Amino acid sequence: MSARTILITIGLSAWLLASAAAFLFVAYTTFFGIAVIGLAICWTATQFELDADAPVGNALNPGFLAAQIQARRPVERATPLRAA
Repeated sequence: MSARTILITIGLSAWLLASAAAFLFVAYTTFFGIAVIGLAICWTATQFELDADAPVGNALNPGFLAAQIQARRPVERATPLRAA
C-alpha cells in the first residue's frame, strides 16, 4: 500500500466519523443542532481566516485587499541606470 492510499483512507474515515457525529447530534437536537453546527463551522472558519496572517477582503471593497497585499510586498528598489 502506498502512502497516498493510506492517507486517503484516513481522510475518508475521518469524514465518515464526522458525518456520523453530525447526524447523531442533529437527530437528538433537531433543528437546533443544525444551528449549532452552522455556528461551529462559522467560528472555525473565522479562526482560520484570522490566524492565517493573510489579507482579508471581499468583493465589495477590493481596494482594501489590494492595499494590504501591496503593503506586504517587499519594497523593490530601482536598479541604478549605468552610463554606456
